[in-house]
Amino acid sequence: MGAFLFTNKKARMRRLVFRETNKLMLNKELRKFRLKLILEGLLKALINGVIIGAAALLAFLVLMHLFTREYNIFWCAICFGVPFVVWTCIFFFAKYFPSIRQTARRVDEAGLLERAGTFLEMQGQESAIISLQRKDTLKKLKEADSGIIQTTAPKKAMIAAAVLVILCIALFFVPYDAVNVFGDEISAEAREDEIIEELLNRLDEIIDNADVPEELKDELRSSVDNLEKELKESKSTIEKVAKISAAEKEIKEKIAEYEESLDKDSPDSEKEEMSAEELSENMEEAMEEAKDEMLGNEGEEEPEGDAPPEGDAPPEGEEPPEGEEPPDGEPPEGEAEGLEPPSEFLEDMEGSDASGDGMENMTEPIYDSEAGYIPYGEVFAAYYSEYRSKLKDGEVPDDMQTFIDKYYSGLDR
Repeated sequence: MGAFLFTNKKARMRRLVFRETNKLMLNKELRKFRLKLILEGLLKALINGVIIGAAALLAFLVLMHLFTREYNIFWCAICFGVPFVVWTCIFFFAKYFPSIRQTARRVDEAGLLERAGTFLEMQGQESAIISLQRKDTLKKLKEADSGIIQTTAPKKAMIAAAVLVILCIALFFVPYDAVNVFGDEISAEAREDEIIEELLNRLDEIIDNADVPEELKDELRSSVDNLEKELKESKSTIEKVAKISAAEKEIKEKIAEYEESLDKDSPDSEKEEMSAEELSENMEEAMEEAKDEMLGNEGEEEPEGDAPPEGDAPPEGEEPPEGEEPPDGEPPEGEAEGLEPPSEFLEDMEGSDASGDGMENMTEPIYDSEAGYIPYGEVFAAYYSEYRSKLKDGEVPDDMQTFIDKYYSGLDR
C-alpha cells in the first residue's frame, strides 16, 4: 500500500514538472507575440484614459464658465491628469493586459489553426500524439513572425478622444466670464473679487517700490493685510468701499506721522518728504480707482440733453396737451391727496438741486447699516442702480417715481 501511494505521488510530481516545463516552453515562443499585444492594449488603455480625462476637464471648464470662476492651467492639469492616469491603469491591467491564453488565441486566429490552444489544453498529458503536436506547435511558433498578428486601432474611440481634446482646448482659451449664464449678480461678484485682487497687488507693488524706510513699509503692509482680511469678511459692495475708505484714511495718517517725524534740518529731508508724498498719492489713487470701479462710476456719466426717464412730469409751468392724459407716475388733479412723499425727502430733493457740483463731490456723511458713516458721493451709483432695479421690477409706487427721478437727476448735475 505504501509503495502504491509513493508511486502515485511520484507520478503527480512528474506530471506537474512536465506541465510547467511545457508552459515555460510555450511562453518563450509566445513572448514576441505577447509583447505586441501588450503595446496594443496600452494604446487602447491610453485612448480610453484620454477620453475620461478630457471629459472630466471639459466638465470642469463648463462649470467654471457657468459660475464665472477663474481657473488656471494647474487646476486644468489636475482635472485631466488624475482621471487619465487612474483610468489608464485600470483599463490596461483589468481589461487589455494579455494573458497566455489570450495570446495563444490571437496567434491561432492569425494562422496556427488551434495549435497553441491545443498545446495549452494538453500541457499536463503525455502520449506519442500529444508529444508530436507539441513539437509541431513549437516549430510553427519559431518560424512565425510577430507580424502575423494584426493590431487593431479603436477608430471610434480615437475620434471621440480627439473631439473632446479639441473642445477642451477651445474652451480653455475662452475667458471664464465671457458668458454670464446665471445673471449679473454672479458676474458682479466675480468682477469685485478681481478689482480687490488687483488693488491689493498694486498696493504691495507701490509699497515695495517706494523710497521710504522699511519701518514705514512694514506699517503700510500691515494696513494692507488688515484691509484684505476685512474685505473678505465684507458682504456688500457698500461695505467693501467703506473698508477701503477707512484703510485709505489710516494709510494717510501713518504717512503723515512719518513726515512729521522727519528732521527738517537734514539735507535729505526734502527728498524724503517728496518720496512720502508720492507714496501717499500713488496709494490714494489706486484705492480711489478701485472704489470707482466697484461702484460703477467709471465711464458712466450721462450726456447732457438726454431725455428724462419715462414717467417724469412735464417741465415746471407747462401743462400736458389738451385731450392727453397726464404722464405715467403723476396722478390726476384732485387725486393726489395723501400721496405726497415725506417732507424729509422733499427737503433733500430741494437741497440737492442747488449746488450744481454733481454727486461725485458730495462729502456729506450718511449712515449705512453695514458700512457705518461714509460720504454719499461714494455710494450714489450703488443706490441709484438699486433704485433702477426696483423700478424695473415694478416695486416703486407710481406716485413716488416722479419725485425720486427728480431727486437723482438733481444729484447728478
